[in-house]
Amino acid sequence: MKKRIILVSLVIMVALLMYRWMPVLYVYYVNIWSEAVEYTTYKKEFNLVKDFILTEYGDEEDKYVSVSLGDEKGIGLYDPDKNAFVKCEDEVREALRTIENKAFMNNPLDVIRIRGNRVSFCIENGHYALVYSPDEKPTNMYGTDNGDDVLVKKAGKDWYHVVINPH
Repeated sequence: MKKRIILVSLVIMVALLMYRWMPVLYVYYVNIWSEAVEYTTYKKEFNLVKDFILTEYGDEEDKYVSVSLGDEKGIGLYDPDKNAFVKCEDEVREALRTIENKAFMNNPLDVIRIRGNRVSFCIENGHYALVYSPDEKPTNMYGTDNGDDVLVKKAGKDWYHVVINPH
């Protein structure tokens, strides 16, 4: 009889805790991914830019290009190592424009990082990146382990949402 009372009490306590904390956990989970872009809607554009980046910089081990509005044709990619804008085809520029204006509406797309065949589309505050990683699921934000604890969610084939864990 005592075991049954203890078991029922324990079940009630767990149920009350879940009832109390489930909304908090739900809001926490939703807020973590609030910066995530809608990859499936803009899959074509992301793949077009990714393919261009890999063609231009696929042999680079650790490289980044800045997404900039400053060249003569509007949005483009700026290579800080060369101190010059990257020559892009018009369709790549249009894909960048769509990504910047529609996919990254909450936080601006800041840089695209390249590490081998891994490409990361990173927002300005550095807390989120849409990552193309064909070899493995990412365990860090940019391809180098800088000690950040990250959360990873699959976005599509070889594409991942990566956020810095806020706790």
